[in-house]
Amino acid sequence: MTERFKGYIDKQKLFLPTDGIIAAVSGGVDSVVMLDLFVKSGFKRVVVAHCNFNLRGEESDGDEAFVRKLAGKYGLEVYVKSFDTQDYAKDKGVSIQMAARELRYGWFEELRQELGFDYIAVAHNKDDVAETVILNLVRGTGLAGLGGIKSKNGKIVRPVLFLTREEILRYAAENNLAFREDSSNASVKYKRNFVRHKVLPLLKELNPAVVDTLFSHTALYRGLAGLLNELTAEKIKPYLSREAGADCIDKAVLGETDYPVELLFSFVEGFGFSYTDAGNMQEAKTGAKFISPKGFVAYVGREKICVEESSSDDDDRVYVWKSIDELPGDLPFDIKAEVISPQEVKFDKGGKTVYFDLEKIKFPLYFRKWQHGDYFYPLGMNGKKKLSDFLIDIKIDRVQKEKIYVLTDSSDNILWVVPYRINDKYKISKNTKNVIKINI
Repeated sequence: MTERFKGYIDKQKLFLPTDGIIAAVSGGVDSVVMLDLFVKSGFKRVVVAHCNFNLRGEESDGDEAFVRKLAGKYGLEVYVKSFDTQDYAKDKGVSIQMAARELRYGWFEELRQELGFDYIAVAHNKDDVAETVILNLVRGTGLAGLGGIKSKNGKIVRPVLFLTREEILRYAAENNLAFREDSSNASVKYKRNFVRHKVLPLLKELNPAVVDTLFSHTALYRGLAGLLNELTAEKIKPYLSREAGADCIDKAVLGETDYPVELLFSFVEGFGFSYTDAGNMQEAKTGAKFISPKGFVAYVGREKICVEESSSDDDDRVYVWKSIDELPGDLPFDIKAEVISPQEVKFDKGGKTVYFDLEKIKFPLYFRKWQHGDYFYPLGMNGKKKLSDFLIDIKIDRVQKEKIYVLTDSSDNILWVVPYRINDKYKISKNTKNVIKINI
């Protein structure tokens, strides 16, 4: 195994034997095996880094103690950082998973610079790549998203990416390596765990080597994405311009191809817009505006589509969450959201708790101030209605109107006039399988 390990590092040009490596070790089997391979392969400039996110009480402290002992066994220096992850997530308005990711990679880079080391090694494997490809495919992605996880990304290297989880477990057993089990890994409420425990086993019934198949094709997709980007860049280069701080594309180029949406997507993808967004932009009327999760605004003009970074002056939408796993961002009111079963629904008359059919919702969701020209399909009514007329009907005065927010989906369809009425098109029905419950 050590020869395969060193061979993969050489083939992928991850780092040199003389480079300083910070091995990120959680205590789980993947990182424990990676550290063992580093030591047995003769790499001398290796130190251990461990993050205690303080999310699982004694279990988190047990992980830290285990990693300290493991580093001592190998005679390696160990660096540990303790984080208040929940407070960070709340302050930043991000999910716990995103908070942990930002905290650990931020600290790893600080430590790398402090030590004067070269790279940070993390223990992603082939199964992680397969899971990522499946998740990206389900969410909706371009070729780049099918490229999976890179073996080297800046100062981050993944030297055990060539191993499957089964091979890692077998190596640990054969070499009597102890490791820690994270109890949260068994929960399928997290999307990656759902794919790992539910989806991949079913796919393996169709193709027992599905992990290897997906992994081997990621290089093809990355190559095709690169080739497509080169060809597209050459095609649209004469039609690109920079105007008043915005990046623009002349709509004329869209009329010169049989693939206008795909061409437009290649232009807006880097700003965080989806393929669906590109299709909506291509069909939108002059004056339409689209906002991406990355904080960019796209304006559809008569002759051009321009994208610029949003500001508080021109962006009246407040980003809420990318998916049901994400926590809401800063809002003028407290809000909670969760997925429940139809059997758990309990309607109230106050309007502060609402329910939507999950399958009808297109993430990301936004809260924004209502605008003249807005319309929706009020629950219990036939046909659509101008929001301005609806507010008059329910006797909302001019001062109150300025404070009215609406919840919209990724296409700016109004789901909820807060807290007065939801859109009839998104209500739950007898066919609903999963419900989003939102409470303010």
